[in-house]
Amino acid sequence: MKNLIKSLLVFVLLVSLSTIFVVKANPTVNFKTETIKSYTDVVTTDLYGVATINQTTITSYNKRVIQSSKLADHKTHWIEPNVSLDNSDLRIVNYTAGSATNWDGKKPTELAKIYEEENPGWIVVGGTNGDFFHISDNSEVLGTSMQEGHFYKPYSNYYGGHMAIGFDNDGRYVYGLVDKTDKQYVQILGSDGKYTDVAMINDVDDKPTEAGVTLLTRFAICNTPYKDIAYSGTLPYDVTGYTVYKVIYETQRYDRSGSSEAGEHRVYVKGVISEIVNDLTTLEIDDATATSYLVTKDGSLDSLKVGDEIRCQCKLEGEWEGLTNITSFYNQILKNGEVLDYNQITDCDTDYVNAIKNRTVMGFKADGTPIMMVVEKGTYGASYEECGEFLKGLGCVNGFLFDGGGSSCIFVRDNNGGFTTLNKHEDGNERSDGNAMFFVKRDPGFEIKVDNIERFSATVKLDITNQDFFNEISNVKVTVNGVTKDYDANGINFDGLEETTDYQVKVSYKINKHPEILEVVESSQTRTFTTHSFEVPKHGLSIDKINHDSFVVKKNTELETASWIQNVIVHVGRATYNMGNNSEFICDGLDKDTEYEVYFEYTVVDPASGKEYHLSSNPQYIYTLPFSIPSIVTFEEARKGTSTLSISYEYLDEDKVVEKAYVLVNGEVAKEVTIKSGSISLTGLDYEANEYTIKLVIEYLDAEGNTIKVESDALEYLHEEVTPEPAPVKKKCGKKSAEIIIAALAAASVAYVFLRKRK
Repeated sequence: MKNLIKSLLVFVLLVSLSTIFVVKANPTVNFKTETIKSYTDVVTTDLYGVATINQTTITSYNKRVIQSSKLADHKTHWIEPNVSLDNSDLRIVNYTAGSATNWDGKKPTELAKIYEEENPGWIVVGGTNGDFFHISDNSEVLGTSMQEGHFYKPYSNYYGGHMAIGFDNDGRYVYGLVDKTDKQYVQILGSDGKYTDVAMINDVDDKPTEAGVTLLTRFAICNTPYKDIAYSGTLPYDVTGYTVYKVIYETQRYDRSGSSEAGEHRVYVKGVISEIVNDLTTLEIDDATATSYLVTKDGSLDSLKVGDEIRCQCKLEGEWEGLTNITSFYNQILKNGEVLDYNQITDCDTDYVNAIKNRTVMGFKADGTPIMMVVEKGTYGASYEECGEFLKGLGCVNGFLFDGGGSSCIFVRDNNGGFTTLNKHEDGNERSDGNAMFFVKRDPGFEIKVDNIERFSATVKLDITNQDFFNEISNVKVTVNGVTKDYDANGINFDGLEETTDYQVKVSYKINKHPEILEVVESSQTRTFTTHSFEVPKHGLSIDKINHDSFVVKKNTELETASWIQNVIVHVGRATYNMGNNSEFICDGLDKDTEYEVYFEYTVVDPASGKEYHLSSNPQYIYTLPFSIPSIVTFEEARKGTSTLSISYEYLDEDKVVEKAYVLVNGEVAKEVTIKSGSISLTGLDYEANEYTIKLVIEYLDAEGNTIKVESDALEYLHEEVTPEPAPVKKKCGKKSAEIIIAALAAASVAYVFLRKRK
């Protein structure tokens, strides 16, 4: 059954497309191994102009140690930059959350929001969860952690050392055992936004030494370091003779791993020198005033003054020096292009290697391009080997495993500035994790707005969200559908577009790579929009005058869009009638007293584009009458007298259903009609005194027994006013008239005489 809804499906599907620019394609992949059986087409989605989201379902074997190989489908998502990290403003950040004195677990999307709040000038593009963490208490990550240059956690709980991945602000990455100092350093923040060393810290939360610097914090006496509880007390150390630098801290992070690896713990401290005193004996700790202390006797901190911003942390060394973000990983799964086979490694947790869990992994291509990936579990979970093969198939040469299971999460920025997770979560919802890994880029201070979207055009404007950030960018250009125009604050119009089509707006610009890196790079931002579809007008077709063997289809010609409706085909049961472009059409040859399904097929011609849309209407049902409808053929004046009127008439009644026929004179029955045709005489009419309206009426019963009246056109006789003719006027002969008569008589006499003589 054809109907309008089915015919408009294509319009509905096109209009309901996501506002994200999606292209079905196969990027550079090589999933051809014994482990991977097949994969679906990769769906690639633009991500803020600097990366892509990719999704496919990979069917692969989990080669378990005991059981035979199991085949499963794994929905796989990954984020891959489409710009080089070394010459763009895109970079990788590790981020954690916490209070002033403790770590705190947060959902990765929440961490992204916190990062943007705490780091104005940067926006998160997308990311994944990161390291394993202490899920039972304060969510402190197990491994090494540095974020934006702040070395919160230099030690690791992992067996065999703190294997980690580190990143700098210029696209370089390093992995392996972190090369760092055992001792922490006091560093001061300069006017250029960089920290420089002041002095090494000899001890942390222990009796102050005679030489060097000691850092004293709440963790020297607090017996609940993993709980976020306000604490106060007196430190058990005599500081007589020491110079005490009181630090009002912004952040204190306790590294529980330090005591097991180095025999002493480490506390990261960031704060401001609020007071410098020399006459104290004991020191009070009070979380309410956020106080920690630096103490020394040898003048190591003489360069510090009240108001200085400082931090206390370990320093990176060797190839790790200069890195700004570090996170630990659990295991390496791809090394120098070779997938590691953990089924052959005896000292690993083979149960976890083959666990039925979601997996979060990160890989790096030979050119350093990073890939963040989440692999959803199928009937069987993806093993280390499978995940390594997936990364290798994307061109990665090194790959690492992060926390998985319910912690696995991959998320991206949406068009509204929020964040959306892509994978199915094992817990049913996004879990709070210890840290997250982000792709971030400079905030250009604008959002793309698309206004005046029409069928064939749209206007692009930039909504300035931060004027200071916006002032830092230059050479702004806008590209739509391959056409690039210079930015105009009043908006840029793009025409020549196709209707019902997704378009990507790309705003490219130049921006400083990083406040600490004086290098101008190209960057961009994107969003998508969909042009409007053709608004299909009402067809304006209706059914009228249903009879026993026919009905009439009419087009409403009063509609402005009536001329757009062309090539009408009327379907009546199994029969079709070509109405074409007529405004009225009779469908005849039908059976009496029968139900018919009727619908219209027609072409809508868009006057703007000339495109043709072939549509059909919803079906409707009609019933032909069980008899022919009576009709009046003739009712007209035959002869009119001074007080009489003779009218000839004829009506049709093939099925003899007329029950009554009569003539109305001014609404009153004047004469009954007993035969179908003939002449009717009306007498006693006074045309001078009265006006007359005369009709023929026939009555019959419809199928439901209702009385139906059919009336003829009226004969109208208006009031006649008779005007008498004027009497003839007698004229007297004047002088001039007499002279004319005499002259005429004389002429006649002359003529008579002349004629006589000729005879």
